[in-house]
This record gives sequence, C-alpha cells and structure tokens, in this order.
Amino acid sequence: MKSQHLEAKMRRLSVVETTAAASLFSRVKLVGLVLLLILALAVHAQAASAKTISLDSVIEKTLANNFDLKIADVDTKIANADRKIARADLFPTLTGGYNTQYSRGLSGNQGLNQVAVVGNTVLPGATGFQHVYSLGANYTLFDGGAKMRTYLAAKKKMQATAAGKLVTARDLKLAVTQLYTDALMDYEGVIALRQSQKLHHQLFAIKRELEKSRTISKIELAEVALQMATVDSNLERLQENLSERLNDLGNYTQERYDINDIELEELPQATEAAPKFTADKLPDIQRFNKQIESQKEELRVIGLQRLPQVGFYTNMIFYGGDQNSWGQALMNTGARQVYGGLNISLPLFDGFKNSAMREKKKAEIRRTELERDKAISTLKFQHEKYTTAANQYSVELNITAELVNTSKNKEAMIQKLNAHQLVDLSKVVSEQINVIDQKLALQKARSLRLSSLRKAAIIAM
Repeated sequence: MKSQHLEAKMRRLSVVETTAAASLFSRVKLVGLVLLLILALAVHAQAASAKTISLDSVIEKTLANNFDLKIADVDTKIANADRKIARADLFPTLTGGYNTQYSRGLSGNQGLNQVAVVGNTVLPGATGFQHVYSLGANYTLFDGGAKMRTYLAAKKKMQATAAGKLVTARDLKLAVTQLYTDALMDYEGVIALRQSQKLHHQLFAIKRELEKSRTISKIELAEVALQMATVDSNLERLQENLSERLNDLGNYTQERYDINDIELEELPQATEAAPKFTADKLPDIQRFNKQIESQKEELRVIGLQRLPQVGFYTNMIFYGGDQNSWGQALMNTGARQVYGGLNISLPLFDGFKNSAMREKKKAEIRRTELERDKAISTLKFQHEKYTTAANQYSVELNITAELVNTSKNKEAMIQKLNAHQLVDLSKVVSEQINVIDQKLALQKARSLRLSSLRKAAIIAM
C-alpha cells in the first residue's frame, strides 16, 4: 500500500512538473515571439525611415536652391531697372530750387531788388536778407530718336537677360540628369554586388569543402577566392563612387545624402521617341536674338549722335528781400523773372570716334551672331547624340532582356539537376551569380536609355 501511495504521489509531482515546464516553455516562446516582432518592427521602421529621392524631386530642389538661378533673377531686376532709367530720359526734367542768405553791401545802400543770381548763388547789391525761388524745366525736342532707341535697347537687353535664366535652368537639368543617372547605376550596382557577394562567399564555402574532400584542386579554390576578393573590392569602390555622386547631387540641392540611408528611384518612363529638335524654340535663340536686337539699337544710337540735338529750357525765379527781417523777406517777392530758350548742339569733329564706335558695335553684333550659331550647332549635336544613344540602348535592352530570360531558364534547369543530385550546389550558385550580372546589365541599359531620352527632351523643350 505504501509503495502504491508513493508511486501515485510521484506521478502527481511528475504531472505538476510537466505542466510547469510546459507553462514555462509557452511563456518563453511567447516572449521570443514578442522580441522577434519588436525586432521586425524596428527593422521595418529603419527601412521606412530611409530617404527616398527621385530625378524629378532632385531637379525641383535644384531649381529652387541654385545660386545661379537666384543670380539670374537679380540680373533680370537690374536689367529692368536699366530699362526704367532709359525710359526716364523720354520725359521732361523739372527742377525746383530755393536759396537764402544775408549780405552786407559795402558800396552804399542800393535797392534790395538789385541782385544778380549765378546758379544757386545770390549776389545782392545791398545789405539785408535775400531769398530766391526757382522752378525750371528742360526737354529735348529733337535728337533723331536717340533716347527712344536707347530705351528700346535696354528693353531688349532685359528680355535677353530673362531668357538667359531659361538657359541656365536647362543646363542645370541636363547636369543633374546625368549626375543622377550615374548615381542610380552605382546604387543599383551596389545592391547587385551585395547580393553577388553573399553568393560568392557561399560558393567559396562549397568549394572549400570540395577541396578538403580532394574533389577539386587548390588552384580552383584559389580562383574562387580571387573572384570573391574581386567582388569585395568592386563593392567597396562602387560604394565610394556612389558616396561621391551623392555629395555632388547635394551641392545642387543643398542637401546631404547618406549612402546607408538613401533609396534612389528608377528614372521615370519616357516616350519611345525623343521630341524633334527645333531651333526656334530654344531659349538660347531667344536670348541671342534679343541681345542682337539690343546691339542693333545701340548701333543706331551711335549713328544718331552725329545729328544736331535741340533742347528747350525754361525757368521762373522769384526774388524776395528785406533789410531787417528774414521772415518779411520771404513775402517781399516783388521782383520776378521768367526766361526760356533753345540750345542746339552739333558735333563737328570728334577725331573719328563715332566711326570707331560704330565699327566696334558691328563687330560685337557679328560675334553674338556667331555665338548663337555655335549654340545651335552644339545643342543640335547633343540632341542627335542622345537620340542615337537612346536607339542603341533600346537594341541593347532587347538583347539583354533575352539573355536574362535565358539565364533564368538555365538556372531553373540546373536547380532541377541539383535536386536529382546530377550536379553539385556550386553550379546552382554560379548560375545565380550570372543571373544577377545579367539583370544588372539589363537595368543599366534601361537607365541609360531613359536618361538619353530625358536629356534629348530637355534640349528640345
């Protein structure tokens, strides 16, 4: 009986211990699941916090923060102010003046109104307080239209300056597009090499086991090790290149990008064909044409300077004076004077200066025309180059896509053979590496094609 009672007690204890162990295991399992969940959320949050940039966003920030564009805005304001200055010369000039002084005559007491005025200086002939009020006007009646031509030249120059801002913005878009394309290819290369790096390390581990079993030679293992080291070196170099590209992009956008916390979006899709090149739509043509028009107006102004200039002037003067009171002198304005007249000037000889100025201006116009033709030729060549490159990358894209499909099919076949133990695992890993390389080449061709189409479109806009 005692033995049966002891066995029953031991069974109860065993059940209790088993239940407690099961409960403890469940708690540990629950805690482990919670920790895994927290870790997964942390990884997801870190991935979500990665900064994502795209070509359009980079261009937008570049145009908003670029100092050259801000300077171009200021230059346009300066040119507009010059236009207003030139326009002011088309209106009459009105002047008002006042002069007061006390003088003491040394040649006897003459009349207080016996005064002489030279400019703003009053020369009275008697002792007392003197006041002079004046109101004058000047206007050019005839200059052959030189002032109007000067105004038109300033207006054309302002329009040329405004068009220059469009040229600067276009050049910035081209530069940023090229830089973003280079950064994107480096970014995609880093991702591919990181995947390839893991596979090369796995392949080396497999080959090392085969070498231990005398299945392969040490030379073959050394070749695999060399390939693995080459991938490691290429990955490090590509990461350095990507960091430099991101720093260059940051100089345009006035932001800083961390290579370990950045994601680059693919280039936006483009039409199958680039827009046609039309020179008349180029901002360069608008800028140069307005500049040439401005220089031609300046040439006309130089020619008009040989003509006589006729100006009209008039002035009204009030004299006030009192011998003892400054305030009373303000009111005693009995002496008044009004005069007007014409002035005519004609250049007779200037040492052929005007002729030399016209010769210089004609040469400047010719130089601007040549700069315009050069800009058209350069942009046309760039547009053709980008269009041709896009067509070439389209062909390369189709060929590379076929190679990727072939590599994927080959990988699937080798995996089936490996499943039946007809080939070793190293063959599978080697083909996976080849698939990654082919995908990277495909992505590179796609990015270069889209980049070429985008740059051709920017030029043709």
